[in-house]
Amino acid sequence: MFTHHIIRKNLKILAISFLLTLCIPAIAKISTNEPKFSVSIVGDYAQSKDEIQIQAKTFTFKTGSLGVRVAYHTDKLGQFFAIAGLGYSPSETATFAGASVSGPLQVRSHTLGFIYPYSFSNSDFGIDFRMSTTTNNHYGSNLTGLKSDRPVTASVDATSVFNRGSLGVNYRAMGDIILAAGIGAYDWKISATGDGSFDSSGIHFSTSVEASGRDQFHYLEASFPYNKSMMNIGLRRSNLNADNNTVLLEIYAGITIPMSLGSENK
Repeated sequence: MFTHHIIRKNLKILAISFLLTLCIPAIAKISTNEPKFSVSIVGDYAQSKDEIQIQAKTFTFKTGSLGVRVAYHTDKLGQFFAIAGLGYSPSETATFAGASVSGPLQVRSHTLGFIYPYSFSNSDFGIDFRMSTTTNNHYGSNLTGLKSDRPVTASVDATSVFNRGSLGVNYRAMGDIILAAGIGAYDWKISATGDGSFDSSGIHFSTSVEASGRDQFHYLEASFPYNKSMMNIGLRRSNLNADNNTVLLEIYAGITIPMSLGSENK
Protein backbone atom coordinates (compact mmCIF):
# COMPACT_ATOMS: atom_id res chain seq x y z
CA MET A 1 0.00 0.00 0.00
CA PHE A 2 2.89 2.39 0.68
CA THR A 3 5.84 3.15 -1.60
CA HIS A 4 8.44 2.13 0.99
CA HIS A 5 11.33 1.89 -1.47
CA ILE A 6 10.80 5.51 -2.57
CA ILE A 7 10.61 6.69 1.06
CA ARG A 8 13.76 4.76 2.01
CA LYS A 9 15.56 6.32 -0.95
CA ASN A 10 14.52 9.82 0.16
CA LEU A 11 15.56 9.13 3.74
CA LYS A 12 18.98 7.98 2.51
CA ILE A 13 19.32 11.19 0.48
CA LEU A 14 18.39 13.24 3.58
CA ALA A 15 20.89 11.35 5.75
CA ILE A 16 23.73 11.60 3.21
CA SER A 17 23.09 15.29 2.62
CA PHE A 18 23.08 15.95 6.36
CA LEU A 19 26.36 14.07 6.86
CA LEU A 20 27.95 15.98 3.99
CA THR A 21 27.00 19.30 5.54
CA LEU A 22 28.59 18.16 8.80
CA CYS A 23 31.79 17.40 6.90
CA ILE A 24 32.14 20.88 5.37
CA PRO A 25 32.06 23.33 8.29
CA ALA A 26 34.64 25.48 6.54
CA ILE A 27 32.17 26.15 3.74
CA ALA A 28 28.95 26.42 5.70
CA LYS A 29 28.23 27.98 9.04
CA ILE A 30 25.18 28.47 11.22
CA SER A 31 23.76 31.94 11.16
CA THR A 32 23.90 33.76 14.50
CA ASN A 33 22.34 37.06 13.40
CA GLU A 34 19.28 36.57 15.60
CA PRO A 35 18.44 36.63 19.33
CA LYS A 36 18.97 33.53 21.44
CA PHE A 37 15.27 33.38 22.32
CA SER A 38 12.32 34.24 20.12
CA VAL A 39 8.57 34.09 20.65
CA SER A 40 6.02 34.07 17.84
CA ILE A 41 2.27 34.06 17.45
CA VAL A 42 1.45 31.28 14.99
CA GLY A 43 -1.61 29.97 13.20
CA ASP A 44 -2.31 27.11 10.83
CA TYR A 45 -5.05 25.50 8.81
CA ALA A 46 -5.04 21.94 7.44
CA GLN A 47 -7.53 20.07 5.31
CA SER A 48 -7.51 16.72 3.55
CA LYS A 49 -8.46 16.89 -0.12
CA ASP A 50 -10.78 13.87 0.28
CA GLU A 51 -12.23 11.99 3.22
CA ILE A 52 -9.73 9.66 4.87
CA GLN A 53 -10.88 6.04 4.72
CA ILE A 54 -9.67 3.44 7.22
CA GLN A 55 -11.25 0.00 7.61
CA ALA A 56 -14.53 1.02 5.93
CA LYS A 57 -14.77 4.08 8.19
CA THR A 58 -14.34 7.60 6.87
CA PHE A 59 -13.71 11.00 8.39
CA THR A 60 -12.62 14.43 7.26
CA PHE A 61 -9.46 16.16 8.41
CA LYS A 62 -10.16 19.88 8.53
CA THR A 63 -8.72 21.92 11.35
CA GLY A 64 -7.16 25.22 12.31
CA SER A 65 -5.43 26.47 15.42
CA LEU A 66 -3.83 29.55 16.94
CA GLY A 67 -0.91 29.29 19.33
CA VAL A 68 2.53 30.34 20.53
CA ARG A 69 5.94 29.26 19.24
CA VAL A 70 8.98 29.53 21.51
CA ALA A 71 12.44 29.00 20.02
CA TYR A 72 15.99 28.86 21.38
CA HIS A 73 18.82 29.57 18.94
CA THR A 74 22.24 28.04 19.64
CA ASP A 75 25.54 28.84 17.96
CA LYS A 76 26.41 25.25 17.04
CA LEU A 77 23.30 23.05 17.25
CA GLY A 78 20.77 25.20 15.45
CA GLN A 79 17.30 26.17 16.62
CA PHE A 80 15.10 24.21 19.03
CA PHE A 81 11.42 25.12 19.19
CA ALA A 82 8.10 24.20 20.76
CA ILE A 83 4.58 25.13 19.62
CA ALA A 84 1.30 24.84 21.51
CA GLY A 85 -2.03 25.73 19.95
CA LEU A 86 -5.79 25.56 20.36
CA GLY A 87 -8.38 25.49 17.62
CA TYR A 88 -11.95 24.86 16.60
CA SER A 89 -13.44 23.12 13.58
CA PRO A 90 -17.10 24.08 13.07
CA SER A 91 -18.07 21.21 10.81
CA GLU A 92 -16.42 17.78 10.70
CA THR A 93 -18.02 14.60 9.40
CA ALA A 94 -17.46 10.96 10.28
CA THR A 95 -19.01 7.58 9.57
CA PHE A 96 -18.72 4.67 12.01
CA ALA A 97 -20.79 1.66 13.06
CA GLY A 98 -23.29 2.46 10.33
CA ALA A 99 -23.83 6.02 11.57
CA SER A 100 -23.10 9.21 9.65
CA VAL A 101 -22.63 12.25 11.91
CA SER A 102 -21.31 15.79 11.70
CA GLY A 103 -20.67 18.67 14.04
CA PRO A 104 -18.04 20.88 15.71
CA LEU A 105 -14.72 19.66 17.11
CA GLN A 106 -12.26 21.25 19.49
CA VAL A 107 -8.58 20.96 18.63
CA ARG A 108 -5.44 20.83 20.76
CA SER A 109 -2.00 20.56 19.18
CA HIS A 110 1.64 20.69 20.19
CA THR A 111 4.92 20.39 18.30
CA LEU A 112 8.54 19.85 19.29
CA GLY A 113 11.40 20.11 16.82
CA PHE A 114 14.64 21.64 15.67
CA ILE A 115 16.11 23.30 12.58
CA TYR A 116 19.76 22.94 11.64
CA PRO A 117 20.52 25.89 9.33
CA TYR A 118 23.61 26.64 7.25
CA SER A 119 24.51 29.79 5.35
CA PHE A 120 27.23 29.41 2.75
CA SER A 121 30.11 31.88 2.67
CA ASN A 122 29.79 34.57 0.00
CA SER A 123 26.43 33.19 -1.07
CA ASP A 124 22.77 34.04 -0.57
CA PHE A 125 21.86 30.34 -0.43
CA GLY A 126 21.63 28.10 2.61
CA ILE A 127 20.49 24.64 3.70
CA ASP A 128 17.99 23.66 6.41
CA PHE A 129 17.74 20.22 7.97
CA ARG A 130 14.53 19.93 10.03
CA MET A 131 12.94 17.37 12.31
CA SER A 132 9.69 17.70 14.27
CA THR A 133 6.92 15.75 15.95
CA THR A 134 3.35 17.09 16.03
CA THR A 135 0.38 15.71 17.95
CA ASN A 136 -3.19 16.85 17.27
CA ASN A 137 -6.23 15.91 19.33
CA HIS A 138 -9.75 16.45 17.95
CA TYR A 139 -12.69 16.05 20.28
CA GLY A 140 -16.40 16.62 19.82
CA SER A 141 -19.19 15.57 22.17
CA ASN A 142 -22.29 16.70 20.31
CA LEU A 143 -22.18 15.44 16.74
CA THR A 144 -25.56 14.59 15.23
CA GLY A 145 -26.73 12.47 12.33
CA LEU A 146 -28.48 9.26 11.36
CA LYS A 147 -28.06 5.54 11.84
CA SER A 148 -30.53 3.27 10.05
CA ASP A 149 -32.60 6.42 9.37
CA ARG A 150 -32.90 7.09 13.11
CA PRO A 151 -31.51 10.25 14.78
CA VAL A 152 -28.34 9.73 16.80
CA THR A 153 -25.96 11.83 18.89
CA ALA A 154 -22.28 10.91 19.02
CA SER A 155 -18.92 11.89 20.42
CA VAL A 156 -15.66 11.54 18.50
CA ASP A 157 -12.14 11.55 19.90
CA ALA A 158 -9.31 11.41 17.34
CA THR A 159 -5.53 11.74 17.69
CA SER A 160 -3.02 12.21 14.88
CA VAL A 161 0.77 12.14 15.22
CA PHE A 162 3.15 13.35 12.49
CA ASN A 163 6.92 12.76 12.77
CA ARG A 164 8.66 14.73 10.01
CA GLY A 165 12.19 15.02 8.64
CA SER A 166 13.14 17.26 5.71
CA LEU A 167 15.94 18.90 3.81
CA GLY A 168 15.42 22.33 2.26
CA VAL A 169 17.19 25.11 0.42
CA ASN A 170 16.71 28.77 1.31
CA TYR A 171 17.59 31.92 -0.58
CA ARG A 172 18.07 35.36 0.95
CA ALA A 173 16.72 37.99 -1.41
CA MET A 174 16.86 41.76 -1.08
CA GLY A 175 15.43 43.39 1.99
CA ASP A 176 16.01 40.35 4.24
CA ILE A 177 13.35 38.37 2.37
CA ILE A 178 14.03 34.63 2.68
CA LEU A 179 12.48 32.07 0.34
CA ALA A 180 12.67 28.35 1.15
CA ALA A 181 11.63 25.06 -0.45
CA GLY A 182 12.14 21.52 0.74
CA ILE A 183 11.20 17.86 0.54
CA GLY A 184 10.79 15.35 3.32
CA ALA A 185 9.30 12.13 4.60
CA TYR A 186 7.04 11.63 7.58
CA ASP A 187 5.61 8.84 9.68
CA TRP A 188 1.98 9.35 10.57
CA LYS A 189 -0.43 7.62 12.92
CA ILE A 190 -4.16 8.27 13.27
CA SER A 191 -6.44 6.76 15.91
CA ALA A 192 -10.10 7.58 16.51
CA THR A 193 -12.94 6.44 18.75
CA GLY A 194 -16.62 7.08 18.13
CA ASP A 195 -19.40 6.62 20.69
CA GLY A 196 -23.05 7.17 19.82
CA SER A 197 -26.56 6.56 21.03
CA PHE A 198 -30.05 6.65 19.53
CA ASP A 199 -31.83 9.82 20.61
CA SER A 200 -35.14 8.04 21.19
CA SER A 201 -34.04 4.90 23.05
CA GLY A 202 -30.61 5.76 24.47
CA ILE A 203 -29.12 2.51 23.12
CA HIS A 204 -25.35 2.95 22.77
CA PHE A 205 -22.92 1.86 20.07
CA SER A 206 -19.22 2.52 19.57
CA THR A 207 -16.20 1.66 17.46
CA SER A 208 -12.52 2.56 17.16
CA VAL A 209 -9.95 2.60 14.37
CA GLU A 210 -6.19 3.03 14.02
CA ALA A 211 -3.85 3.33 11.05
CA SER A 212 -0.28 4.39 10.35
CA GLY A 213 2.00 4.89 7.38
CA ARG A 214 4.93 6.72 5.85
CA ASP A 215 4.63 9.25 3.05
CA GLN A 216 6.29 12.24 1.42
CA PHE A 217 5.71 15.96 1.74
CA HIS A 218 6.92 19.19 0.14
CA TYR A 219 6.92 22.72 1.51
CA LEU A 220 7.34 26.31 0.34
CA GLU A 221 8.00 29.21 2.73
CA ALA A 222 8.65 32.92 2.72
CA SER A 223 9.95 35.11 5.57
CA PHE A 224 10.13 38.89 5.48
CA PRO A 225 10.34 41.89 7.83
CA TYR A 226 7.04 43.29 9.00
CA ASN A 227 6.61 46.21 11.42
CA LYS A 228 9.89 45.57 13.30
CA SER A 229 9.14 41.83 13.38
CA MET A 230 9.60 38.86 11.05
CA MET A 231 6.64 37.31 9.27
CA ASN A 232 6.70 33.71 8.08
CA ILE A 233 4.20 32.10 5.69
CA GLY A 234 4.34 28.49 4.52
CA LEU A 235 2.47 25.90 2.48
CA ARG A 236 2.93 22.15 2.95
CA ARG A 237 1.53 19.39 0.71
CA SER A 238 1.63 15.88 2.17
CA ASN A 239 0.62 12.58 0.64
CA LEU A 240 -1.54 10.52 3.00
CA ASN A 241 -2.16 6.97 1.79
CA ALA A 242 -4.50 5.06 4.08
CA ASP A 243 -7.08 2.66 2.60
CA ASN A 244 -7.52 5.40 0.02
CA ASN A 245 -5.02 7.89 -1.36
CA THR A 246 -5.51 11.54 -0.49
CA VAL A 247 -3.52 14.71 0.03
CA LEU A 248 -3.21 16.81 3.19
CA LEU A 249 -2.81 20.54 2.48
CA GLU A 250 -1.58 22.89 5.21
CA ILE A 251 -1.02 26.62 5.34
CA TYR A 252 0.73 28.17 8.32
CA ALA A 253 1.95 31.60 9.35
CA GLY A 254 3.71 33.27 12.24
CA ILE A 255 4.94 36.65 13.38
CA THR A 256 7.70 37.15 15.93
CA ILE A 257 7.17 39.29 19.00
CA PRO A 258 9.96 41.91 19.26
CA MET A 259 12.28 41.15 22.17
CA SER A 260 14.70 44.01 22.86
CA LEU A 261 16.65 41.99 25.43
CA GLY A 262 17.39 39.19 23.03
CA SER A 263 20.03 41.03 21.02
CA GLU A 264 21.77 42.27 24.17
CA ASN A 265 22.31 38.74 25.47
CA LYS A 266 23.83 37.26 22.35
